[in-house]
Amino acid sequence: FIIVLNNGTMTGEDPNQVPIEIIYPDPSDPSSLSPSFVWYTNPWFQIQGGGSIHANGAGSGYAIQSRIPVTVEEEDRYLFIGKGRATYNNGTLYLGKSNVNDNLASDSGLFAVSQGYQGVIANYDYWQKKLDGKYSGSVTAHAWDGDPSVFSSVGTYILKTNVYDLTIGGFGWSSFDDKQVVILHDGDVRIQGNISVSQSGALVIIASGDISIEPSVSHMDGYFIANGSIDTGTYSTTPDVQLTVEGGLISWDTVNGIILSRDLGSASPGIDNLTLPGEVFVFRPDMVMTLRTVPEITDYKITWEEVEP
Repeated sequence: FIIVLNNGTMTGEDPNQVPIEIIYPDPSDPSSLSPSFVWYTNPWFQIQGGGSIHANGAGSGYAIQSRIPVTVEEEDRYLFIGKGRATYNNGTLYLGKSNVNDNLASDSGLFAVSQGYQGVIANYDYWQKKLDGKYSGSVTAHAWDGDPSVFSSVGTYILKTNVYDLTIGGFGWSSFDDKQVVILHDGDVRIQGNISVSQSGALVIIASGDISIEPSVSHMDGYFIANGSIDTGTYSTTPDVQLTVEGGLISWDTVNGIILSRDLGSASPGIDNLTLPGEVFVFRPDMVMTLRTVPEITDYKITWEEVEP
């Protein structure tokens, strides 16, 4: 998968050296006999199973930043668990060490380089033009309330909707066996519950606006593309749950890009930011291969060339 931010940044604000706060006993409380130690650190993110990440950056600061704390087990102290490639245009990449390649990937072979994004700008406008006249499935109406029961049969569904705030996820969004679903939505998308896609299925959500994820969501399968920003959501006042995305997030927003909002808190080692990333992104090559079998979204270019025997 590719996580793309156009002129934005992708940041986990975790300091590499984890500070310790010493809380002294309360003289008025007999049960408080000795000082206690509270570890604290800020959120960070991680990519598992290999993959790539790109951020154009917004200036001379960090285009991609995930300062993995020293409290994480050494074998897991990497941005990529597996092979990985990080590219960035403006700014720099920072992972807590002066040599970013030291803890970029646990399996060497790919690395970090400074270069502009060189791929297709596959935003809402691109997909709207590409899918024009190819909408299919049992729902072709523009007004759809997000009920997944419309995907009742095996096959391909390509829907175009324009309800301003489309809400998806949760009950029923876990049965995608042998179903390939592409939803092109003119507006904002809100993900209110978990989404699970089996290895024989595929899901792509493309929004002309923003994509927001409720803080109660802990798992999402699929590729989520937005012209606007993508926010992973937070409770703000209480620790968040870890969010796992199997697939990818792509934002073409020129200001905010992808906002990684999950904060697991800092109560004690082993259950929060000290050892766990707030967001985990997992490579799903099976979904990519399934999408390549859908002719409506795949371009095949065949070149014939006569060669000497």
